Amino acid sequence: MTLGFRESFHRDLQNLQGQYVLRGLKLTIRQLEAAQSFVDIGNLRPLNDRKKYFAISLGNYRLGLKLENNTAILVRVLHYRELMRYYNK
Repeated sequence: MTLGFRESFHRDLQNLQGQYVLRGLKLTIRQLEAAQSFVDIGNLRPLNDRKKYFAISLGNYRLGLKLENNTAILVRVLHYRELMRYYNK
């Protein structure tokens, strides 16, 4: 699977604190790269009624991503409460 990164993801990454989140994010990115399709991605949950947007749990944090055509675009990595505020606009 091809990965893309939005500028918002890079900003969130700079603000992350805690090694467990960074380790989990690294493992999740490797899993996304190795996946052949969206079905192969574990712990993937849809965000409300948006059909292209999903979240992957990283402890108290969530990785928000957009899935299109065999591409995963990493949009945000935020605390779960913040991610829900971001996607419920």
